[in-house]
Amino acid sequence: MGAHPVRAQRAILPYFILAALLAAAVAYQVRVIEGVFPRWFHRSEPVRWPFLIVDDAGHPFALDFLSHAAESASLRRGDELVAVNGRPVKGTAIYGEALAGARAGGTLTVTFRRGQRGAAAERTVSLTLEKREGGGAVAATLLVALPVFCIALGFWVAFVRPRDPLAWLLLALLLSFGASPTPFLKSWGRGVRDAAAIYHTALNSTAPIWIMLFGIYFPEPFPPTLRRRWWDCLKWALGLPLAFCALADIVLAVGKLENYSRVAALDRWLAPASPSGSASATG
Repeated sequence: MGAHPVRAQRAILPYFILAALLAAAVAYQVRVIEGVFPRWFHRSEPVRWPFLIVDDAGHPFALDFLSHAAESASLRRGDELVAVNGRPVKGTAIYGEALAGARAGGTLTVTFRRGQRGAAAERTVSLTLEKREGGGAVAATLLVALPVFCIALGFWVAFVRPRDPLAWLLLALLLSFGASPTPFLKSWGRGVRDAAAIYHTALNSTAPIWIMLFGIYFPEPFPPTLRRRWWDCLKWALGLPLAFCALADIVLAVGKLENYSRVAALDRWLAPASPSGSASATG
């Protein structure tokens, strides 16, 4: 007699989930590598980002200057970014979109505001864009070797033991390690960047949860008297707030890419809980 249909579906379901996760992980990693090493994909070198952005309560500020043009211009660290190429900066993706379609030798028009909000006058400068060289050995290690190793090991274990919760826990932990370097998601294009931001932020924000659970259950439950009620309460007391913060981080990551105003209230509400306020570097 053939296998029971329900049992057969339950046996196949983990493999479908793993296949979908593997496709997402590979697609994400290939896109990261393509942006850092465009010559590997026979693409022209992208431009160097003139500066990075830090967002604070829905206002994007210039942070670190990465090109000679930005350093020599009248921009200063802490200037508020108002518009890029005439487009109001509603979210940081406006900046990324401008650079995604730019070429070395071209110009980037930046409108900024310095001083007290509402009182300072706006200024506009033109920055000459420089070619960005491909990544070196450090980038190859962090963005290629480490993630590929984590993906290969994690999925191999999960595919071998798809019904073992520890295998899935190890997979989540390895994927969170592999996705830790911050890619330049802002230039990836609408839709793709949002999906990538969800993937990247979810893995990074939930890493403390996987580390905690890994320490408790691998290779054997710790402490031996794991059934004690106080230990289970402590696990949930730590896990639930971390899960809530991870969900909030995902919402903020997508919202700050597309439109600050949509997540401004959530950002202000969570600011007191952040060690560094609401500011977060976004390259």
